[in-house]
Amino acid sequence: MDLLRSFFDGSYMPHGHCYLWRPEILWTHVISDIVIAMSYFSIPIMLFLIVRQRKDWQFNKLFILFSLFILMCGITHILAIATIWHGIYGIHGTAKAITAVVSLATAIALLILMPKILRIPSVAEIEDANRKLLKEKFEKSKLESERESERLFRLSLDATPVGIITLNTRGEIKMANDAFCSLLNFSRAEVTERPLRQFMEDEQVINGVLERLRSATKAMEFCETLAETHLLDKQNARLIPVELRFQGGDYQNQTILIVTIIDLTYRKKAEAAKNYLSAIVESCNDAIIGKDLSGYITHWNRAAEDLYGYSEQEMLGQSILSVVPQSLHQEVYKILDDLNQGKTINNFETIRQRKDGSQVNVSLTISPVRNTHNKVIGASIIARNISERIRAAQEIKLKNQALESSNKELENFAFIASHDLKEPLRKIMSFGKLIRDNVSAELDQKNVEYFGYMLNATERMQSLLDSLLAYSRVTSKGKPFTQVDLNPLLKEVVADLELLIKESNASITMAALPTIQGDHDQLYQLFQNLIGNSLKYKKDDTAPIIDIQCQQESHTILITITDNGIGFEQQYGNQIFEMFKRLHGKHEYQGTGVGLAICRKICERHGGEIWAESELDRGTSVFIRLPNE
Repeated sequence: MDLLRSFFDGSYMPHGHCYLWRPEILWTHVISDIVIAMSYFSIPIMLFLIVRQRKDWQFNKLFILFSLFILMCGITHILAIATIWHGIYGIHGTAKAITAVVSLATAIALLILMPKILRIPSVAEIEDANRKLLKEKFEKSKLESERESERLFRLSLDATPVGIITLNTRGEIKMANDAFCSLLNFSRAEVTERPLRQFMEDEQVINGVLERLRSATKAMEFCETLAETHLLDKQNARLIPVELRFQGGDYQNQTILIVTIIDLTYRKKAEAAKNYLSAIVESCNDAIIGKDLSGYITHWNRAAEDLYGYSEQEMLGQSILSVVPQSLHQEVYKILDDLNQGKTINNFETIRQRKDGSQVNVSLTISPVRNTHNKVIGASIIARNISERIRAAQEIKLKNQALESSNKELENFAFIASHDLKEPLRKIMSFGKLIRDNVSAELDQKNVEYFGYMLNATERMQSLLDSLLAYSRVTSKGKPFTQVDLNPLLKEVVADLELLIKESNASITMAALPTIQGDHDQLYQLFQNLIGNSLKYKKDDTAPIIDIQCQQESHTILITITDNGIGFEQQYGNQIFEMFKRLHGKHEYQGTGVGLAICRKICERHGGEIWAESELDRGTSVFIRLPNE
């Protein structure tokens, strides 16, 4: 402890005595030590900052040792200044000892790291390496650029819709794009290095082309086109029509042949479709005429020649007015205006003029013709000769007028006849009953029966005349149509038939019915007849069930009246609506056979129809379809 205390004791003789306290010597040492110490202190700081900024350096620890060594050197110089006035030689020696240890450690570390340090290239070596690196980078960039160009060229080639291949002078495929491979259904690997002749129907075609290429003075000047040949697909199952175009060239000092393959399949199909369409147009019985927007004829088929008498050569380029009477020229101008607006004209009936001057009735359908940009560029005219139809229509009109007049006369006759016959018939019945009542006691049984037969026949005649009168009145005495709500009308019919309904213990169900245009009284008669028939033709041991339904259709209603009556065989479904047609004897069921005929006539007057579906002993369904606009 005493040794340590004496070691660090500051009572030793100051170092200034060695300088004899001469100022010039003393201050030379002091100032020099101060400058050296300041330098020693600043160097570690700068090294620390450098190491902190350059974390990528490999020898950071060595820099730290150098910094400690220099820092300790600075401290020893400061302590040397202090020993001039104070004898602290123990502290000064300790600082030197620490400096010695740090310097030794630094020397050892430097010795260990010297091989690595020596391997660090010189500036010249670095510059040379940089030049080589730049050169390699440039070459790599150039190679990548060439590869990118080749990739873009390949993409462009594969994006081309036509097939493209390159051949060497032996005709072997060196390169093929996707379109060519897809056309033949091969992969690129399957076609590369194979002779093109293996894919051709006629090998001599490519052999001749290659021979002419080899004979050419300059490959770049060689150019040929083969209008049409055929290639074989992968299974050799299909001949593909193609157009081949050959172009010579040079690549890497070698002659090559660039072949462009254009698939003609769709063109052939389009040509076939065009020819087929032309054949249809030419074989059509209707005249088909093409014209531009100025009215000049561009197409004239065989039927047009037959209709108008002009040949195709005569009409192409001529105005459509050539076949139009002078009085109808304004009509053509109006049609041209409509076509310019893109309008279509359907079934336009007019008159046209033949070559011989005669006129013909035609029905025209005129459609605008548009280009790929949807712009109207012309028109297609389909002309049909309707002269015979016009003549037939006129004949039918005249016959219908005559028939209508005849029907009216017949209806009037039926009305008058039935009306005029009723009075004498009533007298026959009245006087017949008086005679029978007055002289019946004087007559034998046989004559009484004869009087009975006469009176029964007279009653039947009365019923027939009433029915005939009702039938004729459907047309002659029909009322104007009004809005008729069928719901209260049907309830009125049911109410009027209440006695029959109760007697037969019948049940009637009704769906909601619409309001329609019609004759109220005739519609009442229609439903009264049909419901009355369902009550009349019931089964003896079964209560009638009548169901009335209605179905709404697009412009009509369908009313169905279904019962569970005796029914009939469906083969008589049409006959029951004819006059005086009965499926049962007059003694089985009452009636004249006119009721359903009246129903049909009422439906026809309302623009509708009526029919029945039935099965013997299974009931009947009557269907009524009426307009409901």
